[in-house]
Amino acid sequence: MADQPSGDAKSSARASDGIQKSSGTVEAISSFVDGANIADIMRMQQSVLQRFAQMKKQLDSLDRDTIRQVDSACKEITRNCELLALVKQDLDSIYRTTR
Repeated sequence: MADQPSGDAKSSARASDGIQKSSGTVEAISSFVDGANIADIMRMQQSVLQRFAQMKKQLDSLDRDTIRQVDSACKEITRNCELLALVKQDLDSIYRTTR
């Protein structure tokens, strides 16, 4: 078990494999696509990644807001249930008294 790399070493190895593969992919693409087009492709990819980052921020914000709203709604529902139980007790008491 000591011979096996740790989780960090595994992820680093995978990352370096990915870099080697991606640089090999870029080299393969560059052999049949000119540099200007590759630069355009990379700019488009960067733009897409930036939009994904913005969407992630928006979704994180929405998630926090939704959690806050659900917590608030749960508290309100609990309070309303307690009030209904109290009203039922009062009505039961009034019914018993009038009988």
